Parts: sequence; structure tokens; C-alpha cells
Amino acid sequence: MKRRRRAIRLAPFVAFATPLQQLNIMKKLFRKLGEGIKKIISQLKDKTNILIFILTFLVLSSEVWVMYLLYFITGNAWFLGIGSICWSFWLAPFTPFIPLCLAITIAIRKIYDKIRERKSHSRVEKK
Repeated sequence: MKRRRRAIRLAPFVAFATPLQQLNIMKKLFRKLGEGIKKIISQLKDKTNILIFILTFLVLSSEVWVMYLLYFITGNAWFLGIGSICWSFWLAPFTPFIPLCLAITIAIRKIYDKIRERKSHSRVEKK
């Protein structure tokens, strides 16, 4: 007797989905991305933390932006490939990029608050 193979349902994968399914998958992706950004911003709570987070994000992902900049300057596609590989690695689900950015943001904010507190105490003592 021959065994029948089960049909594999490939519709959830974007490459094999119909255009309508691809559109729905992209809508879900953008909705989740928006929810994630709102969650991160709600965790940061004020403008100073958001600014520190953006600067931390840009510094930690500078290896990507430098490669993209080199690609635009030289036109060498190798730089574009390396930048895209680095970016896809850091945005993969099991890499700690966003938690690392948040932890560094919190550490910088604590240092910022200590410096600001010392300055305010020195002003009070001088008067």
C-alpha cells in the first residue's frame, strides 16, 4: 500500500500566499509594529527618556547606518549586503537589541539625574 502524503498548508507564509493573504499578513505586521512602538514609548514616559532612547538606538545600530552610508557613497553593493545582514540579525526575535537599548537608556537617565541633582545642590549651597 502506498501512503498518502498530507497536503501542507503554505498560506500563512508570505511567499506562497495569495495577494489578499499577503495584504492581511502585512496589515497584522504593521499593527503589531505600531503596538510595539506605543508600548516602548509608554515605558519611557517623558521626553528626555525618549530622546535618550532614540540616541541610544542610533548609536547601537550605527554599524548598519555606516554601511548604508558607504553604499550610497561608493555604490558598492557589498556594503548594502553587510548592513542588511547586521540589521536583520539585530532585529531577529531572539536578539536583545530593544531590551539592551532600554537598559542603556535607563542607565544614562540615572547618570543624568545624578548630575542634575549635584548641580542643583551646589547652586543651593552657593546662595
